[in-house]
Amino acid sequence: MHRARRERSGACEASRADAGTGKAYSVEYVNAYLSGYAEDMPEKTRQIKMQAKDPLVQELARTFGENVRVLREGGNLTKTKLADMVGHSRSHVTDIEDGLIDANFSKLAKFAQAFECPVEALITPGGGLRVLSDKHARL
Repeated sequence: MHRARRERSGACEASRADAGTGKAYSVEYVNAYLSGYAEDMPEKTRQIKMQAKDPLVQELARTFGENVRVLREGGNLTKTKLADMVGHSRSHVTDIEDGLIDANFSKLAKFAQAFECPVEALITPGGGLRVLSDKHARL
């Protein structure tokens, strides 16, 4: 799936060296970086990219990740099971929980559907805990 996206994006075919350090990057790394697919990038790169984003986006990504973790653990779901439910990889779920990836509306909707909760609960601080306490109160 990602390979087809990369090919369509016209990502470069050759590796490149960082002029500052002389470190060479693999073709896969360069293609992932140029294509913008965070799943394909090393974690350090994802951290650097997130740090470059607006502080509000960083905070929303952290809040979303915390709520996803709380709801996943509260629902006794593994990362793999949740990943299957939302159509992403396990590592992508990990990165979301760690606040390294900012979610688009499509991702928010998929996670809200998986947890059977409103989208607002995923982006509101403490929203995951409120959803869990509401579910337990109904039982």
